[in-house]
Amino acid sequence: AHRAGMENSPVVGIDGTHSTCDGEPMACHIVGNEAFTSMTTTERKDRVTVIGVLAGEPVGHCVGEHALAHPDLGVAAREVLRRVSNGEPAREDADAELVELCNELRTKGLDAAKMDRFLARAMPAAGVDTLRQMREATAGQWLRTILAFLPLVMLADGGTNYHGILAFLQLCWMHMLRPFSLLAENADSTRVLNEGWVLYRRLCDWRDGLRDPLEAAAIGADFDRVFDPQRYADASVQHQVNLTRTHKVELLTVLRHPHTPAENNGQERAAKARVRKRDISFGPRSARGLRAWDTMQSVVGALRKLRISPAAFIADRVTRRRRFERLDVLVKNE
Repeated sequence: AHRAGMENSPVVGIDGTHSTCDGEPMACHIVGNEAFTSMTTTERKDRVTVIGVLAGEPVGHCVGEHALAHPDLGVAAREVLRRVSNGEPAREDADAELVELCNELRTKGLDAAKMDRFLARAMPAAGVDTLRQMREATAGQWLRTILAFLPLVMLADGGTNYHGILAFLQLCWMHMLRPFSLLAENADSTRVLNEGWVLYRRLCDWRDGLRDPLEAAAIGADFDRVFDPQRYADASVQHQVNLTRTHKVELLTVLRHPHTPAENNGQERAAKARVRKRDISFGPRSARGLRAWDTMQSVVGALRKLRISPAAFIADRVTRRRRFERLDVLVKNE
């Protein structure tokens, strides 16, 4: 169902919430769109982990055009990947094991452990940032080989671990406006918050209406006016306004891709189910229990979006009547 939902929609939303397993802190990733919800709990929440969550399986690494075009790669790292992509050893003095790892990286890909071995041998003097960028570049390439059709837009909050994975990013307006509501109440904070909500409602009306290009241009111009730091005297408001202005492109992705929602409420609501269960049960006690939490909450979340009773669906599977299609088929047909 996760794979079907990822491959059958141009938009996927993602959010995260705190979780635990036997008292140890974990991160629960909530992925979904109008047809499915999927929950995956991991120890980490960095960008490479998020790529594995989107793929629906443990992350892998391979080389290709996308990896070589990664904007953060340094000259040395790009040269190593270029050599591997061209069928050459990563280093001229490569031993047999490094040559084998290079061949696997180019052909069938490496898992996380083998990628660590490759990096240790191919770039032994590289810094932490360089190694992270190489893992991100090759994991992004691997994601494109796993999914037959990759969503175009990722809908997320401002977390940097969500940036640069899909072609476009739409930042959630709810997350963007929330910090303004937490500022000390004064004329400036009230003004920017009220005008921000008005702009958000105009954006939603444009998306749901005739999508007039003149109105789209007006919304872009009004964004610059509302989030102009020179209009406000309060230093805290100015700071938050400046942060918002740096994400103008990501906040207005909906104007270029109107099929994208302007907020991530779908994943926010799904996250509440995990939060409620966590507050009551304090988290699973084993890895098996954690998989059960993720699986059942994913199934229930997807069925509710498909407007199917979870109890009826599970009873159908227990009794083997098969009145309902498989969950992935239902998601594809949504």
